[in-house]
Amino acid sequence: MEKYDVIVIGASNSGAMAAAAAAEKGAKVLLVDKSKSTKFLFRNTIASVGSNAQKKKNLHINKSDLVNFIAAFAQGNVDRRLLWTWVNNSAETVNWIDDNVLRPHGAYMDATTDAKYKSIQNTAFPTGNEVTNAEGTYWQMGWANGYSTSLKN
Repeated sequence: MEKYDVIVIGASNSGAMAAAAAAEKGAKVLLVDKSKSTKFLFRNTIASVGSNAQKKKNLHINKSDLVNFIAAFAQGNVDRRLLWTWVNNSAETVNWIDDNVLRPHGAYMDATTDAKYKSIQNTAFPTGNEVTNAEGTYWQMGWANGYSTSLKN
């Protein structure tokens, strides 16, 4: 029976980031997901405020507008301290993914606007971070084994 230092259940954004971070620190990681491939690790759009990709494109998100929009959408059933923690720290995680996971595997974060029209959602959150390959198209994320992680379903 194989032994692992860390076992992560769920290979979407948070699980994949946790597995990659543990592997980066030298842990032997098992990443378990119901999907049968690593194709959909990380969603194509990863939300953040103030990522390097957003700064490069001169895309600015008003933090107060975003927190107020999310709180209103949730009808006040949200911990605003948690929202502010995310708003003030999310760029660090997206930048880490860009520098340590994507670029070494031929991809990068590209900041894009979410829609070509004005809506309340796009006013509060006008941009995302798109996982993109060198040709400028969406990247198929087959990177997991690059960190000596095992993916099993």
